[in-house]
Amino acid sequence: MRLCIVSKNKRTEVMFRRGWIEAADEECIKVELVRRSEGMLPLFCKVLCEKFKGNRIGTFGVSESLLMSLIKPDLMLFSGLGRLLDKDSKLRKILFKWLLVTCRHSVVVCLNHDDLRILNAIGFTRVYKINGEGYQRKPAGRKSLLRKGDFLYVGRLLKSKGLTVVLDCFLASRLRDCTLNIVGDRDFGNSDSLSQQEEDSYVRRSSGLIRFHGYKVDLSDYYTSDAIYVSASKREGMPFSVLEALDNQMFCILSKVPGHKDLAKFSKVRLFKDKDELIKAMVSIKNINESDKVISELNVYSKDSVKTEIKNIYKAVMHE
Repeated sequence: MRLCIVSKNKRTEVMFRRGWIEAADEECIKVELVRRSEGMLPLFCKVLCEKFKGNRIGTFGVSESLLMSLIKPDLMLFSGLGRLLDKDSKLRKILFKWLLVTCRHSVVVCLNHDDLRILNAIGFTRVYKINGEGYQRKPAGRKSLLRKGDFLYVGRLLKSKGLTVVLDCFLASRLRDCTLNIVGDRDFGNSDSLSQQEEDSYVRRSSGLIRFHGYKVDLSDYYTSDAIYVSASKREGMPFSVLEALDNQMFCILSKVPGHKDLAKFSKVRLFKDKDELIKAMVSIKNINESDKVISELNVYSKDSVKTEIKNIYKAVMHE
């Protein structure tokens, strides 16, 4: 058996898809990795060739599924519904209908209950939910660079990730006894990315209390139970960085969106609906209950647990 898997690039595979790929390896499913970064036309031709050979096609992500929809992938794994949830997009309904027409009989996998409900509602008949992409539990890190009461944002410097909302709310809170720490890289060439000029402006307006640390492979220097994780993302699948924060006993202030809402069951998570609620949460966060523990509850999101879930789905697809 062979499974041709289409994803964005190598970094995506290594950071987030490792558990899904390892699950295929353990089931003796030969995986042919194909990346969108190789170029659209060569990618399409390569995957079409795999389909003609009779190999199963799997896609990771909305863009990859849209690109490969004419080939009718056997398996579509959505880490999040991305642009399909953008209510301001005029193409939203068209894209959903296109996927439904071309891929109605594909097996569809999503990572949270909201995406499950949406995919079922639009007409997909074989939809499964798994608990994320296989979060690897990590041992306690070194002494954190953050102080008690500091805020932490981890992710790409994109406005669609709610970064400017977090920055603006921190400024509006007028907090002066803590810092807001931004860890992540700029997505060059993406019009949605925060520019260097905007970054410099936020640092200046906050008198240095907003700090940009750039991209970090090892985040153990930043995770600490004394600090507060914050995300105002517009949409998520099952966010790795939030799971890491919870694993390190951090209190998390999260936007009320798909992905985040699945984590509201944890006592250390607070959801907010708008900027006013986020500002209030930032100001009142000193009243957190430091005795809350969530470590054992994270096991369902672990790499081993998710690999078991996805293996069962692979088996169903490969033996049809």
